[in-house]
Amino acid sequence: MSSVSSSTVPEKADEVSEISTSWQKPASSAPAPTAKEEKKEDELVEMAIAKVRALVRDHIKLSSRQTRLQMIWVRTFLRLADLYNPFTPSTTEFYSPDRDRPLKKRRLSTDQQSKPHEACPNSPPRIISLPKEEDIMIVETALRCFLYCSLFPVSYEFEEDTLIQLWMAEGFIEEISTNTTNERLEDTGSFHFHSLVSHGFIVPLGSDLNGTFKYKLSDHKRSYLQSAFSSGKYLVVEDNAAGFELSDKSGLFHLSLQGKFIDLMSFVAVKICKNLRTLLIIPRYGSSIKQVPRDLFLRLNLLRTLKLSQTRISELPSSIANVKSLRYIDVSETPITKLPESIDCLYNLQTLKLRGCTCFIALPKGMKNLTNLRHLELDIVGQLTSMSPGMGNLFNLQTLSAFLVDRRDGYHIGELKNLNNLRGDFCISRLERVPNSEEAMEAALMNKKYLNKLELRWSDLRVKEAEEEQGILECLRPHSSLKELHILFYGGSKLPSWIGHPSFADLVAITLYKFKNCQFLPSLGELPSVRFLYIAEMNEVREVNYCFCRNRGDQRHHAFPKLETLKFDVMLKLEEWRGVHNGDFPSLLKLTMDYCPKLSALPSLSCLNSLKHLEIKHCPMLLSLPNEGLPSSLEYLLVKDCPELKEQCSKGKGQDWCKIAHVPRIWVDNQEISASQ
Repeated sequence: MSSVSSSTVPEKADEVSEISTSWQKPASSAPAPTAKEEKKEDELVEMAIAKVRALVRDHIKLSSRQTRLQMIWVRTFLRLADLYNPFTPSTTEFYSPDRDRPLKKRRLSTDQQSKPHEACPNSPPRIISLPKEEDIMIVETALRCFLYCSLFPVSYEFEEDTLIQLWMAEGFIEEISTNTTNERLEDTGSFHFHSLVSHGFIVPLGSDLNGTFKYKLSDHKRSYLQSAFSSGKYLVVEDNAAGFELSDKSGLFHLSLQGKFIDLMSFVAVKICKNLRTLLIIPRYGSSIKQVPRDLFLRLNLLRTLKLSQTRISELPSSIANVKSLRYIDVSETPITKLPESIDCLYNLQTLKLRGCTCFIALPKGMKNLTNLRHLELDIVGQLTSMSPGMGNLFNLQTLSAFLVDRRDGYHIGELKNLNNLRGDFCISRLERVPNSEEAMEAALMNKKYLNKLELRWSDLRVKEAEEEQGILECLRPHSSLKELHILFYGGSKLPSWIGHPSFADLVAITLYKFKNCQFLPSLGELPSVRFLYIAEMNEVREVNYCFCRNRGDQRHHAFPKLETLKFDVMLKLEEWRGVHNGDFPSLLKLTMDYCPKLSALPSLSCLNSLKHLEIKHCPMLLSLPNEGLPSSLEYLLVKDCPELKEQCSKGKGQDWCKIAHVPRIWVDNQEISASQ
């Protein structure tokens, strides 16, 4: 059984009329007001309108451009929805369906004025005042973006970035450039996306198991999609292609094939859609598609968007090079192993999605030709053995999970020099293949101001002089706007001078993992915003002293003012932690000391007035808790595999029992021994 639904996106002016009609106010059953009442109501409404206009005008004047756009969006939607308002003056302005004709005014007949609540057949939408051209264009863009969602099944879940990338591929949104700013396509798309969210057209669902935030269309707003449908440009085919009539489809622009039973026969009908812009394959409960016909792309010369994710295809035909207009390709979660080398002809390509393609092993060698590519989504560290050469040509690239350094030409770390639009999370791996600090400097990480998270990774097994790695890391200083920093398998004897500099005011999380030669922890206490700090397998560190909290013993400021979580994990030679002063760690909530077999002394913890959670595990040399005891704020204490400390904390008889008796929940070697029990 198959079902087919079709829709056409109306012309811009017609969109306004269609949506306005769908929001028409119902006729009122109340008696018509008297002339005196009408006059009084009109005066009150006009006063209210004047006040709102003044507020809007002042708000727009004083606010940022994005806030101004939001106000325009709200204002224009309200106007379009305000059909046949009983308080609307008899002379009503309306927008002409013919955009080339001037605006008109139309006086309602006496009969129409006497029944202001009733809609007049064939009459244009009535709005209090005419939106400006810019207002209309903004709302039209939002409506087109929303209508595009008619291609999704009911309850279909999607990500914000994915939907915006689809809108970009279709040309629904454009970059906005002014004398002072150049707004990205993604920024404009995000504005329209969140406008649709704020007005209830798109509903946030929350994060999935992978931590990805998902959305869906509002069930209550789907009727607006139906009201705007007319035959021709949009088509949804469900279950199979049996209902996809092989008639003239030259007017079809956007096609969505949905269901489990989509096979090669489905593509037979697709081939006749010579003007197709969008082809979305949305399988349900698996897919039977194992290959794409090799001649498919010889017919679809105008295709912009191709979605084949969650199908069973293992390759794309080389004929895809014929579709020069392609801007979006999604083959995520398929068994595809590689892309055809001919893909380097797709110079308009903006988005390439390969997430979850566990069999994928190599990028095409000609990736450097895709100079308009903005988003390349795949697990580079987990899936690839090397990059494609010349990636430095992709200066528009914003999404790239990692870069694998190599010594061959075209694979050097210097390829990153001009990739200053990179955003989000980024990893530089195999840093042991950077020969010297001069080449490391060519990466120009200080210019990559849009990165949120940076991971600098060496290979665990390698032989390199500690001094060389120290100089290389010194030259890999990131931009001060960075929010997360992770350094793994570093072989230098000390950390770079920049790592604890207070200019990193936005840095909130730091991970230092498995440093083989580093004997001292860096001074990190002056970082103003760090909330999470994880230090693991720094097995040459013997003590944590005052330098960890403050540089050169400066006590004018409290160390780690925002730190909430601190964990030391697998510190095999750590013997002592000292140098914590009163007022340090004022925000610390959780402290963990795990697998520090030589640790014998902790600093004073009683001054940590925010501490709620303390874990001490696998520290057999720790004989007792600090003399000052534990802070009164502590709510949870866990002691595990610390035999001496366990004895001291024995309920009622251990020497340290008085230090912990106030803690509501105490666990020692998997047994709860709280005082209340």
